[in-house]
Amino acid sequence: MTKVSIEQLIAVIETLLQAGPRPAAEIARAVGYSESAVRKRLEQLAHEGRAHRVRIKSDNGPGLCYIWHYGAAMGAVIAQPLSPEQAAVPHQPTVHTYPAINRCDPLVAALFGSACQDGTTTS
Repeated sequence: MTKVSIEQLIAVIETLLQAGPRPAAEIARAVGYSESAVRKRLEQLAHEGRAHRVRIKSDNGPGLCYIWHYGAAMGAVIAQPLSPEQAAVPHQPTVHTYPAINRCDPLVAALFGSACQDGTTTS
């Protein structure tokens, strides 16, 4: 399939899922966009309850992969649709979950000055 317009991408992905479950890589090849662009739209569809993914064992290796299905998952809580501004902002929850390290590196302090909040250095 040739590359579809960005405005039609979500609708085309939804139509492909209605035809049957498929992995994100297959959808990406069909619509002519990168896997990351397709995954972002799939996650938006999942957030709205219009698609869901199922984790399965990979056929070619010891790993796992995800197959996307049309419709909401059993027992899923359907959220309100994302606004275009919310959909465009990437979300990285791991950045916020790392604990703060409350110590200063003495070498960095010697080269660039103290980076500690209270101005002290540790040894």
